[in-house]
Amino acid sequence: MALRGEYWWVRLRPDGLDWARCMSGESTPRQEGRCVDWSELPAPAGARLMLCVPGERVRVHRVHLPAGSRRRQRAILPYALEEQLLRDPGEYHFVPLPRPKSQPDTPVAVVERELMDQWLDGLEENGWRPRVLVPEFLAVPPPPPGTWFLDAAESPFLLRLPSGGGGAALPGTLGSQPPGSLLLALEQARVAPAILRVRVADEEQRARVAEWSAWLEPRELDLEIQEDSRARSAWLARQEQPRAGCNLLTGPYASREDPRVWGRRLAPAAGLALGLLVVAGIQWALEGQRISAEHARLEAAIEDTYREAFPDARNLVDPRYQMEQALERLRRRGQDTEESDGFLERIARLAPRLTEAGEDAEVESLAYERGELTLEVSMADYEALERLQRRLGENGSVEVENAEMQDGRVNASLRLREEG
Repeated sequence: MALRGEYWWVRLRPDGLDWARCMSGESTPRQEGRCVDWSELPAPAGARLMLCVPGERVRVHRVHLPAGSRRRQRAILPYALEEQLLRDPGEYHFVPLPRPKSQPDTPVAVVERELMDQWLDGLEENGWRPRVLVPEFLAVPPPPPGTWFLDAAESPFLLRLPSGGGGAALPGTLGSQPPGSLLLALEQARVAPAILRVRVADEEQRARVAEWSAWLEPRELDLEIQEDSRARSAWLARQEQPRAGCNLLTGPYASREDPRVWGRRLAPAAGLALGLLVVAGIQWALEGQRISAEHARLEAAIEDTYREAFPDARNLVDPRYQMEQALERLRRRGQDTEESDGFLERIARLAPRLTEAGEDAEVESLAYERGELTLEVSMADYEALERLQRRLGENGSVEVENAEMQDGRVNASLRLREEG
């Protein structure tokens, strides 16, 4: 229920409105004031409102509700409280308040629907968005277990009980003895408090409340007095935001930003999305198992193929990689063998041609690379070189390079290429 960001705290009083511009997370309002009616409220259009309404118009009853859904409990509330109401149950708005799990009874805030309509009348038409509505006593943080808190600085007094107890607005004036409504509440309490903590505005009020001790000591009730001179509105505006479950804007008055309303609206879609996620997760898991099984089968097949192709292999770490490396070595070995065989065949074919040249030709060196044979020869003269070129040309193309006469012989380089 907590509002985030900026919101406007507004307390409805018989003589006007007290307001404060607040920011969540900050203990002091950024701006505050008082106005006669809603027309003078300086809140801009679109502002979110937290309304603090007169506590004496809201009663808290306790009722035992059977276990079940919150909707079912709301449905039976009017009948469970029918005998405690002055009017027809249909004229009231019921809000179950938070309670500890160990507490059997549920506190229920009851307010007339006519009042709810009056408090909210015209707010949305003016562009404001009421998001929280609480009675004054529920705007007070609940005290710890075993302690009751009473704001006696102004009338009516605000009584706040620990979580699960709710509270009340008590009529009366501050005197030297506790108000009768407080004594009645103490007598009817199922679990009596050990401490009564009272807030007063000044020394005069402190002196009056101090005289209550004579009335409280027989009840074994310790009295603690806190003096705070701030007006009630200024004091309430600085309290922490009301706890979840204390907001009276429920049911037909629920805010569009109420997470519980959105939760109910989105529940079917969320359930469907969750179901789809579960189905997708199951399909993904099954597909993962299938892929894992297929991968294992392929790995086993590769290993079997590798051992069949290379029976001498011992260490088998990565069959696929090792097979690729072995095949590459075989390919290179085959290429080297092919080149060697080609070189020998070329020499065998050229040998008769060189022999026919007789003493006119001397082979000084030869080189073989990528199917091309280069001969360094020394010939008796240029005519002998031409005859040798013609003979060798019968087996392919022959190019003569660097032919020159040295020491009475012709030295030349012959480059031979096989055709086709």
